Amino acid sequence: MFQNILMTVTVNISTVRSIIKTNDRLREISFGSGAVIKQEWHEGSEFILGTLMQDIPRVKEWRVYDHCAVVTRLYAIYESFVEDLVSDWLVLLPALFPLYSDLEDKIRNTHQIGVGRLLLDLKKSRYEHLSLEEVIRGLFHGATDEKDYEILPDAFLFHEQNLRREPLEKMLTEAGIPNSWNQG
Repeated sequence: MFQNILMTVTVNISTVRSIIKTNDRLREISFGSGAVIKQEWHEGSEFILGTLMQDIPRVKEWRVYDHCAVVTRLYAIYESFVEDLVSDWLVLLPALFPLYSDLEDKIRNTHQIGVGRLLLDLKKSRYEHLSLEEVIRGLFHGATDEKDYEILPDAFLFHEQNLRREPLEKMLTEAGIPNSWNQG
């Protein structure tokens, strides 16, 4: 189950590496000692290369843009990884704890508060994949201790801050994964 999440992260990071290498090569072609700009073009390639070269930014700005794009993308990969991990974990909880009342108070409280927030935000495009019935059903079945309760992962994935250590620990603890940062 969690292996798929790791595979997705690996593929995404490999793509970032490929983009970095490609852009480094393009900068070398454009600005290196054998740069296309400094060489004469053959008749067939003149139009294509001329069109391409007119829009190339200066090397420093290009590098800065690449660095910003890479940092932003790596953070998005990380955040998606954490959210997928928490979501998959929460889907497992009803099998591990057949009764909602057997869940830790922290998990139940977070779920209840999260469902309340979802109900307030349900009309936002971020939650268009959820129906009112779906949001209410899991909590209702849990509160009445029916065996087929569901925990809606979206109720746990609210975070206003980037997932640095403290917000990450808080999210994981609220999902029933305490002491995630402890090494012993």
